[in-house]
Amino acid sequence: MMIQPKISIRGAREHYLKNVTLDLPHHQLIVVTGLSGSGKSSLVIDTIYREAKRRYVEFLGSEFGFRFLDLPRSGLDFIEGLPPAFLLTSHQTSVSLRSTVGTLTEIADFLRLLFSKAGDLFCYQCGERLERFTPQQIIAKVMELPPQTSLMILAPKPEEMSLETLQKEGFVRVRIDGKLTELEGLSLFEAREVQIVVDRLVVKEEARTRIADSIELALRYGEGVVQIFSDEKPGLDGTYCTEYRCLACGLHYGELSPAFFSFNSPQGACPHCHGRGFLKDTSNVCTACQGARLRKESLSVKVGPYSIFELCSLRLSKISLFLERLKFGDRKREEVQKEVSSKILPKLKLLMNTGLGELSLNRSLSSLSRGELQRLRIASQIASGLVGVLYILDEPTLGLHSSEVPRLVKLLYQMRDEGNTVLVIEHDGAVIQAADVIVEMGPRAGSGGGELTAFGKKAQLQKSSSLTGRLLRGELRISLGKATRLASPFCLEIRGARANNLKKIDVKIPLEVFCCVTGVSGSGKTSLVNDVLCRALKSHLSKEKILNPSWDELEGMGKVKRLVVVDDQGMGKNSRSNVSTYVGIFDQIRELFARVPESRLRGYSENRFSFNVKGGRCESCRGEGLEKVEMMWMADLEISCEACRGSCYNRETLEIKYKGRNIHEVLGMTVEEALHFFENIPSILLSLKSLKEVGVGYLQLGQRSRTLSSGEVQRMKLAMDLARRHLQGTLYVFDEPTQGLHLVDVERLLKIFFRLRDEGNSVLVIEHHLEVIRCADYIIDMGPGGGERGGEIVAQGTLEEIEKVRESVTGRCLKQCPMTHNK
Repeated sequence: MMIQPKISIRGAREHYLKNVTLDLPHHQLIVVTGLSGSGKSSLVIDTIYREAKRRYVEFLGSEFGFRFLDLPRSGLDFIEGLPPAFLLTSHQTSVSLRSTVGTLTEIADFLRLLFSKAGDLFCYQCGERLERFTPQQIIAKVMELPPQTSLMILAPKPEEMSLETLQKEGFVRVRIDGKLTELEGLSLFEAREVQIVVDRLVVKEEARTRIADSIELALRYGEGVVQIFSDEKPGLDGTYCTEYRCLACGLHYGELSPAFFSFNSPQGACPHCHGRGFLKDTSNVCTACQGARLRKESLSVKVGPYSIFELCSLRLSKISLFLERLKFGDRKREEVQKEVSSKILPKLKLLMNTGLGELSLNRSLSSLSRGELQRLRIASQIASGLVGVLYILDEPTLGLHSSEVPRLVKLLYQMRDEGNTVLVIEHDGAVIQAADVIVEMGPRAGSGGGELTAFGKKAQLQKSSSLTGRLLRGELRISLGKATRLASPFCLEIRGARANNLKKIDVKIPLEVFCCVTGVSGSGKTSLVNDVLCRALKSHLSKEKILNPSWDELEGMGKVKRLVVVDDQGMGKNSRSNVSTYVGIFDQIRELFARVPESRLRGYSENRFSFNVKGGRCESCRGEGLEKVEMMWMADLEISCEACRGSCYNRETLEIKYKGRNIHEVLGMTVEEALHFFENIPSILLSLKSLKEVGVGYLQLGQRSRTLSSGEVQRMKLAMDLARRHLQGTLYVFDEPTQGLHLVDVERLLKIFFRLRDEGNSVLVIEHHLEVIRCADYIIDMGPGGGERGGEIVAQGTLEEIEKVRESVTGRCLKQCPMTHNK
């Protein structure tokens, strides 16, 4: 059977998709774009990826006996030519504290192999280099001695072995403090060092068997230690161990297996902090390992001048250079080094070409910027060498500076050129321009979207009247009034900021303006805004003292009456949390249902319509609407509850209707639909209007919080604040709020920023979007690079001032891409 040259999709109708039919060619870079909520994720993730995952699980079922899994199909007629699929999403913000750059890229695995097979072990107490030998190696060492050499084969006497026992075992001599002594007539051992004389012989080929037997016997009595002594040639003396042991200190070391160098293994993890690097329930560095996570024995093994922790703490570029120059004195270790380097060096080169050369393998994934983490994940997939798969990427430019997008495009091309199909959900103009095929969804969001509005190559879309066609022709621009406002006399002044990679910088942040903090990924933007400024302001406003602040001084805090941090944190912790519960209208909706005459007749209270308590919810899924299927070696699967069919409620509860709709049907409404449904309920209407104003009117009231993108979460938080009335003097802090936004949606967000500013508030935004940066009253550009090369202020001032600074990467990008049109 011939492999389909394309993915054929017919009648896709998941969510608001309107029977979408299209063919996606294999081995191409395909970009799916369109307004927020237009149906991009419904097509790519909820239809294509979900169907690929379902088919894979069904294959496992037929092979391994999981036929009981009757997974629901996506809403479509059929799909053909679908290869195995991998989803790489930039919204995977939760990573294990134990995950590092080394563990994700698997480079750490190969380094552990190198250290276990070719490392030199030193006693951590005295610093003596330790070696171990097999019995065969010891025999070979003896046979290498000059022929006719007289020698003694000795074994250290175990402390518990008595004089009588030695005599019973047939031994006749011992060596006490270097002097040979007959056992006969000896009454006791008063010396500190006693050696059993196992044999005295002359080295010659005929004596090989005798030498081997004597060495085996000495190792047995010496508990793995044998000593060779020659009166004729003292320089040939030697002590050999079959295990890593320091005889001077009496310390025993374990087996040098790869697990010995892993902080995720009991064999290698520091016993005090269990491989965390810090003490439990505190942020204090573990005093035993000094944050290295490994036990002392593991840190005592070195390759060249480095322990594995020291090597993994170097920048990736330095690790690459070290491995290229690494040499050993013996053939066996050279072979190990050659094999390991052949696996590591291509990965390191790929990471460096991706702009991640400044990272270290010990760097925790939780400390990376979104842009760094996204590129790291993509590079790791490329390094895996998979061919013939479908890679799905959801907003891969998230967290990337404009100067870093060309590198991302090269990665996408590399994934494609290795024989894969790359399907990308994206709004970035540079990525859309680079696509082999462009798919545009629309024409509007929510129920007004779900249609295929444009499809084809770049040249075809440039002739289209669609939003993407206008964008490609340079006709779609942000058109706003003059954004720049006169400088404010008030500012926040930070001195000596040193969180993470910040280099004790001083910076002034003007208030009552729209200010952008920019810079390449990892340059220190989040460290400055979140870890210094917001932390200090929260302390000031709550009057709680901060221990060990990461700044020297912060002035001007008295001008800030209130702090609102609009980020993507704090949502979705409860698996039942949804849009209506988060914005606080679900309680009012339940109250409306409880007032229905039928509810009163039955004695139903508001709790009856809650999926968090017993009574009205479906007890089969406990109000989740989903059932989890544990797959052991795979991520758990979620399937719709068979009892309630995903409604979360039991039959009796669903019989109650308000204005002809039951509670499940109301939660299935979009915000825009709910505006008409609740037009006579002012308290609900206010929150719904705010949601529509920030551009998330397409979301369903019952959509689970954990399924929302980072940009959607931020806009919901903003909507909640807009629904309240507050005095001026609020500082609004946003962290990349344009995530997932089309240029049309970005313009809507900018209008809200200007409104907040004009009401006497301050707007501080961490952002990469050039159109947003251009509209800012004041810009603080950080860098010049990421990681160790960042943490400094490169430029600050108005747009015109930033563009004049040669060292500013942001300034260069702003000058090269003059797209914004300010009337």
